[in-house]
Amino acid sequence: LKPIPGEDRRSFYVSFANEEGLLWDCSWGSKHATSIKRHDAGAIVYLRLSRSGTLLLSGSSDGSICVGELGSDAYWQGRTHGASSSVQPMLSFDDAYLLSAGADGNLFVHKMATMEPKDAILSAVGLPNLSDAGPSAADINDRSTYSIEEAKQKEESDARAALADDKKLSVRQKVDHLRQKFSALLAENNALPASDRLAREAFYVDPGLQMETEKETVARLEAAKNELAWISEKSSLSRSKLEAHYLNGLAVEAIALYGFANGKCVRSFRTVELEQWQREAMEHVHALIEKEAKSRQRATQRKSG
Repeated sequence: LKPIPGEDRRSFYVSFANEEGLLWDCSWGSKHATSIKRHDAGAIVYLRLSRSGTLLLSGSSDGSICVGELGSDAYWQGRTHGASSSVQPMLSFDDAYLLSAGADGNLFVHKMATMEPKDAILSAVGLPNLSDAGPSAADINDRSTYSIEEAKQKEESDARAALADDKKLSVRQKVDHLRQKFSALLAENNALPASDRLAREAFYVDPGLQMETEKETVARLEAAKNELAWISEKSSLSRSKLEAHYLNGLAVEAIALYGFANGKCVRSFRTVELEQWQREAMEHVHALIEKEAKSRQRATQRKSG
């Protein structure tokens, strides 16, 4: 690759196509060069300095790009493109954006973060005093102990469960009392002579109650069935809309294949199917080509005959 001059203009960086991820730092007048391992990637196919002259950019044959500071081991590497012999990164004039293009047809734009060191040490004024913190609370090591929020939720849940149990118990007690009274009436009726005894149907308080209960049960079952059918239809329509929006009309989906041995990646394009008029135009062109080929074949046969 084309040599890139260093910061002092007395040295330069160079890379060779048969060496993967290696840069050579060479100096004028020196017989020895220093190798710099920038990243674990394929052979470097593009090398360039930023406009400010502080950053070195490189593109590799496996589709990755690398940005690093001159004179430093710090760098950023991203595998953005597919394996290609042409991957070219470029920085904007203010080193704020990184653009990369490759032979795979993709163009990516990345926003560069600031490389200025951040001071993470608080000043003495901003530090809290130990005396203001008050006495430290004892740690709770028991895993079965609830937190404040968990204890509140558990208390509310227990209160709701206790109220529901009280209502159920009250209803059960009323039903048991009615059963006892009804059993006593049946026993008293059975003890009477046959002439004075009431028929069993006479104890039906509401003869139509059972029918109404059955009708109400059937109506609830039908309502539940219709509701489930509506939910099922809604889910089916939502799925159909998603398939129509994202999958229908696609000839090829986006597929990525990775090599086990070399780690290289090959990606396919998300391709849309041709329109109807385009397919008809192509069929018309193929028909004309076929017709012309047949006419030439007949002309050749006449000449040979």
